[in-house]
Amino acid sequence: MQPNSPARVRSRSEVRRWILKTYVREPCILRLSMRFSVLASSFAILAVNAGAEPHWAYVPPVEREQTPEQKAMHPVDALLDAAWRKAGIKPAALAPPRLWIERAAFTLTGLPASAEQIRRIQESPDETTWKALIEELLASPAYGERWARHWMDVARYADTQGYNFDQDNRYPFAYTYRDWLIRSFNDDLPYGKFIKLQIAADLMTDRDDHPDRAALGFLTVGPRAGRLETIDDRVDVVTRGFLSST
Repeated sequence: MQPNSPARVRSRSEVRRWILKTYVREPCILRLSMRFSVLASSFAILAVNAGAEPHWAYVPPVEREQTPEQKAMHPVDALLDAAWRKAGIKPAALAPPRLWIERAAFTLTGLPASAEQIRRIQESPDETTWKALIEELLASPAYGERWARHWMDVARYADTQGYNFDQDNRYPFAYTYRDWLIRSFNDDLPYGKFIKLQIAADLMTDRDDHPDRAALGFLTVGPRAGRLETIDDRVDVVTRGFLSST
């Protein structure tokens, strides 16, 4: 196994012999120990990857055959229909208009549908009315307040540092990140920009008081007991939030 050739690892002992043969004359023992540490980490990662390969998240998507009825459906409905057929489950009847708008209102805003919304859908239970009502719910300030909460869970948002009673444990400006999230949902901020600003708003804005600087709360609203703990927390929240990995 030459230093500049692709490595074909057959066993750990083979890699160990290669490292000792190649780097035994290194003047710096620390450098050698670091190489062993990197190697050990690589084996650990390889072991994890080997077990993860069959997982659905790491398998390329495959287009499945669909019945003519499924092709006419919304993709989500078609997916559910296929699962129901496989399990031998007969779907329930369509929800009546009043129940439909009540479910939509609770899902999108966390609030009950208004009497006016219920009246409209009962009088005109057609596609035009449904779309108009959904647009109203999405345009409501309550929509951002409702759905920003889900992202706050991803961002481990809190107004305080928790069980820290020896000093003031408040994050004085944490609310600015919360309000930025709500505005982002209500303004329909593109998801790509939503991610970038939370990681690098200081590099994407031209002044310290720019409103988008509040997006950095994604990184900064976390433990501050020590430098290492802070870095570890930020790596953790980024990988959990954007890579779905821990």
